[in-house]
Amino acid sequence: MAYDLNKIVTKSFERLSWKNTANTTEKPLGDLFPTTALRNYNELGIPSLDLRGVEALLTSADYYGYDVYSVTKEYSTGNIISNGNKSKPLYYESAVDGNTGNDITDLNFWTPKYFFAEQLKNKTVSVIEKTITKTLSSKKELNQTKNVLQNSSLVISDGTRNTTEVKQGRLVGISIRTRDFNNVVVNIPAMGVKLTQSQDLTIYVYHTSQVDPITSFTVPSGQSFKFSDIPDLNLGYITEDYQIGGEFKICYLESDLLGSAIINDCNYNYYANCGCGTTASHKAMKTYKYIRDISGFYVDAADIPANNELWDEDVETIDTNSNYGINFKFNIVCDWTDIILQNLYLWDNALILGMQMVIAELAQGSHRHNDAQMLTKLDAVVQLQSEGGDLRGQYEKACKEIDLDISDMDSPCMPKKAQMYPVTSVI
Repeated sequence: MAYDLNKIVTKSFERLSWKNTANTTEKPLGDLFPTTALRNYNELGIPSLDLRGVEALLTSADYYGYDVYSVTKEYSTGNIISNGNKSKPLYYESAVDGNTGNDITDLNFWTPKYFFAEQLKNKTVSVIEKTITKTLSSKKELNQTKNVLQNSSLVISDGTRNTTEVKQGRLVGISIRTRDFNNVVVNIPAMGVKLTQSQDLTIYVYHTSQVDPITSFTVPSGQSFKFSDIPDLNLGYITEDYQIGGEFKICYLESDLLGSAIINDCNYNYYANCGCGTTASHKAMKTYKYIRDISGFYVDAADIPANNELWDEDVETIDTNSNYGINFKFNIVCDWTDIILQNLYLWDNALILGMQMVIAELAQGSHRHNDAQMLTKLDAVVQLQSEGGDLRGQYEKACKEIDLDISDMDSPCMPKKAQMYPVTSVI
């Protein structure tokens, strides 16, 4: 199961969020939460979700003992200071090095730090993620959805290969075109590049509808190949981030290499993955039902645009025989993001109960003592332990009772309507 948590959190906060009230003793939430949400947790009339009570349960910035700002002291990037106001302390982080004598409210030099808001946001995001995952897991248990393909790789090799690619200053890599499914994505969690010399190699990922790379990252590479975790890549046919269709390019610059690439001789026209020998991999044959085209490619040095921009399609050369040392793990997974966003209102009750439960558990384990904390703790005990409370039971029930309309999901994600495609040429 896959979904874009950032998108879901953003939309969820538009429905349910936190907001400072007229109570001037509340710690400021800054810009970490929207101010125009349909409803706010702390305005639902639930005692345990009162901002002052919640604040009393989370670690205060005062605990860290940050120094009071001094106009004569030089601060470096990342240094944090207090305004020195004991009744209403505010904190700021230096945005530059050599920061001396600049007013702490000057955003060119200082960034406000909202410790309480950051902790509250982290707690709220964790509740959203837990609640979404719990709901989808219950769907899977009921056989309402399925995984498509897990734990495959571009190269499946049974031996040591030492063939090197002649370095010519080109841009080289792998081109992938996914099939036209709305809710199926190619998820790439790990990657490696086999090279004659060890180095951290920069990998660029493009989509043909975008001028600039959609992402870039470094991969530890060397002669002893290994997979390294990367920021998850989710390659989909339909997304709001770029045009429908198109191709993804996973590539690097040969000019960045200290040595040369150690390659696998590939036949992308064959059913199997690169380097799998003479026997076609069953996983590979399943893969090409969901990946429309895959091939190696290169762009000559003279045709590489400046500033890492996308090249003209006419100058790209397809290479059906090399992987340029690149290998990556991938899964073909059902992407739930659109389904969740379309039905987000169904989660409101479960999210409120989940938030109550998290705050109640914090209260029960807290050793801090003040009036607001004690009121929250008392409400927590009642909600968690009394017959009328049973927050855990109510939360679990609310998650399981969410009735998602998944009829619009593409057929590969639906066991009873699985749509089969013949294995076709990938070039």
